[in-house]
Amino acid sequence: MGIVMNEILTSYDTNKDTYDSYALSLKSLLNTLIRDGGYSIHSLDARVKTRDSLADKILSKAKYNCIEDITDIVGARIITHYSDDVDQLAKLIESEFVIDRENSIDKRVTLEPDRFGYLSLHYVVSLNKNRTILKEYASYKDIKAEIQIRSILQHAWAEIEHDIGYKSNGLPNEIKRYFSRLAGLLEIADDEFIKIKESINARKEEIANVLKSGKGEDTLDLVSLREYIDKSKLLDELALEFTSMHAIPLLKGKTPKELDSLLNNLNFVGINSIKQLEHALIKHRELILNRIKVFPTEAIENFRLSGIPRQVLISYLTQILVAMRNSRDFENSFYKTAKFNIRDERKISFFEDIRKLAANIKK
Repeated sequence: MGIVMNEILTSYDTNKDTYDSYALSLKSLLNTLIRDGGYSIHSLDARVKTRDSLADKILSKAKYNCIEDITDIVGARIITHYSDDVDQLAKLIESEFVIDRENSIDKRVTLEPDRFGYLSLHYVVSLNKNRTILKEYASYKDIKAEIQIRSILQHAWAEIEHDIGYKSNGLPNEIKRYFSRLAGLLEIADDEFIKIKESINARKEEIANVLKSGKGEDTLDLVSLREYIDKSKLLDELALEFTSMHAIPLLKGKTPKELDSLLNNLNFVGINSIKQLEHALIKHRELILNRIKVFPTEAIENFRLSGIPRQVLISYLTQILVAMRNSRDFENSFYKTAKFNIRDERKISFFEDIRKLAANIKK
């Protein structure tokens, strides 16, 4: 064993730079494949097994005769948001790499029911010929790597179990039961997150059909508002006209995740449905398109360079509707609801400027 270990560790030392380089290349390749495939993941990491960890592995499993027998010196781990994404990424890995079936394992199938955290998919892979003929991959031709795929909840379990320092199957029965109960809860949570995702996707499809039909009776919520911002033909028209007038690009596909503030503002001014939103945008179209004229010149120039998200048109609408009420109390309530980051001295003129603009447009 001593001679074999020394030979393996010597080979490791000799090839360490190549392993480090391959880990970086593998991570870059996986990132590209995942991005180009349109997949959304939580994280992706790659690493090279440390010398001490390699030595421990050799000692614990007396089956290695050479370094080529060890298939996880280079490894990558993909953490998905949902457990059903694991299968989607598995198809990607199988289509892009040569899979060592003998050493790969789907622990979702083979492990005990209480081992939730290790319900991950472990592939041992090699680069395919299409890549190894390329100069940047040629030196990695004979190196195998392990790619693990698991959901974020499965990963959380594994990390906590690792931090505790004990595997659940080696503990007293009472503690095993704790692990088993937690495994069940996390598996339910994983399934429920998938149901939430599917429900949101169904809602998106429903709103897309509403926008096509032009009915617009649906209540505004975070999902419908996001879909409206991204897909509304009226907003498309307003954005094109706005850009033509002011040379400021309105960016599509830049919808922020924090839409709750915009939704609250719409509800505050009495807009609770897509139909009401469309009607208000049409009614105040000219004022919305000219709202930016009361901004400082410097700000407008910055907008021309960077662009602004197209939902700003809806923000302008809420400000216009507040201004049209011409009530200081209503304006102060709106400031609190909208959580505007605006100086106190500017609050006095903020809505008055909009009213003056409206009066000039009517002339």
